[in-house]
Amino acid sequence: MKALTKREKILTFSAGLLAIVYFSVQFAILPLASRLNEARADLDRLQVEQLQVEFDIANRADIERINTIAHETLSYLKEYYPSVISTDEVHLKLTDLTLRHGLVPSSLTMTVAPDPTYPDLFTIVLATMTLEGYFDSIFGLLDEVDENVYIRVASNFFTQVRRAETEGYGRISTTFELTYLNPPANS
Repeated sequence: MKALTKREKILTFSAGLLAIVYFSVQFAILPLASRLNEARADLDRLQVEQLQVEFDIANRADIERINTIAHETLSYLKEYYPSVISTDEVHLKLTDLTLRHGLVPSSLTMTVAPDPTYPDLFTIVLATMTLEGYFDSIFGLLDEVDENVYIRVASNFFTQVRRAETEGYGRISTTFELTYLNPPANS
């Protein structure tokens, strides 16, 4: 074998060096760069997922606070407003109320409808009654109604009944608005 010249040695060394650089880039640097890009993409995706999880956790606390406030509000409302009852029970309740005040009911009509402002929360019963009795008893009834949260007087119309033996005796046509709390939707 013949000895290589200096020029051949430089060319062989350069070709070997180029082969090492080529194979290093092809099999080491490019796969590492690809993995680095994938890792960066994974990092971005995981950071977005982390933000979503943190957002969900923050919202869960808000939702739990809202639910707590809603349950507290419902408990508060249950203290002041009775649950929905039948029209027969309303009839008995109003008749008992008027008789306790010494008034004589002569007519009663009722209309049941959802509350126009909070239809999911309240039911309204409009009960129109015609009552006879002494004005003091009528005003006693109206005062008792004024002290009640769930019942109010929507309208009144007084007439005096003329009787020789009775002064201060009259007739009232009044409409009571009774507000009842609807049962919760999930019960």
